[in-house]
Amino acid sequence: MSKFIRTAQIESKVANLEDIKQIILDLPYTNDQFLILDKDDDYMQTCINYGNSDIEMYTVEIRKHKNDKEFNHYQCMTNDVMKVITDFRNYFNDKDVQLDLYADITHEF
Repeated sequence: MSKFIRTAQIESKVANLEDIKQIILDLPYTNDQFLILDKDDDYMQTCINYGNSDIEMYTVEIRKHKNDKEFNHYQCMTNDVMKVITDFRNYFNDKDVQLDLYADITHEF
């Protein structure tokens, strides 16, 4: 399964864990704005949201296809950068991401 990363600065690059971790850590300080990890039709993405405060909140989303036409889309908001890195690492390594902290927002699409 091919895995690629995309950001505002990177159109498509073969993914590796070190790049993923560094991009997540650098998100608040660069013009990358977001990170998407593509795995075929499924993906995981994150971006920084400040909302009404100066606190950095990561929005993390995962889309998992059930088949060619149906998917589930999950979202989590956290200020814990290590959780974001851990979830991306698990997703990259084809391990389950603990979705109990994610809201199923499939109905929004």
